[in-house]
Order: sequence, then structure tokens, then C-alpha cells
Amino acid sequence: MKFEEQRNDLIKLSQLIKEDKISKADREWGGADVVITNLQPELSNNSFYPDSRHVVTKFSLELSWLFNELKDVFSGLIDGMTRIEFYGRLANAGIFYISHSNKNCKELLLSVLHEAFAMLEEFEEGQFIALPIAIGNEIYKEIEQGEKSGYIGIEETNLFFELLLKGGSNE
Repeated sequence: MKFEEQRNDLIKLSQLIKEDKISKADREWGGADVVITNLQPELSNNSFYPDSRHVVTKFSLELSWLFNELKDVFSGLIDGMTRIEFYGRLANAGIFYISHSNKNCKELLLSVLHEAFAMLEEFEEGQFIALPIAIGNEIYKEIEQGEKSGYIGIEETNLFFELLLKGGSNE
């Protein structure tokens, strides 16, 4: 299977997070029009360039660690065109989790990691779609779904990882 290595890497990350072996990045993530921060940003409406997608959380270094890990896992799959879609969807999963839950670090990371599993599946099936030009930081999934979320809820996310780590079907 062509994507077995990436899937195994994602499973290893799942295990680390479930076992509370979460690391912290040296600095907060910034790239591909995504910023992870622990401070509410001042957005500028008068700039020619659109504001980045901001994930504001007290777990910014932990989430930045996960983004760095996912960058390594997907390094052979994402490129200059797909990176805005990839990191935008990861960010949206985090933003949606934060806006709808009790803001637990492990759950935040698992919610973002779940979106990574979904994108890996799309890559496997040849169904990952990215806009050739991301005007205003827009990503394809937002247009397709009409919403800015890949988040399915923490109960479903926890069930996905419980089944995955037990070796059962997660479909």
C-alpha cells in the first residue's frame, strides 16, 4: 500500500497523544496562511493581504508540535499548491473544536489529527482537492461544505481513535 508509512506515522502520533506523551514545539507555528498562538490577534481589515487563519489556544506549543509532526508525515504529499488546503483544514478542525468544547489539550490534538487521517484517506483515493489559487486564504473544503470545519464532535473523534488503536474498523 502506497500510504502505509504515513498511516503508521499517524497511528504512532495517536498513541503518543492518547498516552499523554505530548511534546511542545520551541515556538508557535506560522506558515501556509495559518498562525497558532496563545494571544488573540489584532486583525487588519485595511491590508491588501488577507489575515491568516488563527488558532488561538493556551495549548499553542502543543498544537504547534503536532503541526510540525504532520508536516513531516505529509512531506511527500503536500506541495506549494496543496499546503494552504492542508494546513487550513488542520487549523479549521482546531478552531471548531475550540469553539465547541471544554478546551482539553488531548482532545484538541486528536480533533486535528482526525482531520489529518481524513486527508490521508483523500490522498489515497485520489480525492484530495486544493484550489490552484487560494484567494483570501479560502480553501476548497470551505466552498464544498459551506462551513469552516472538519470537526465531527469529540465523542465521534474519541470513538474513531478508540477503534483505531484497538485495531478495529474505524469506518
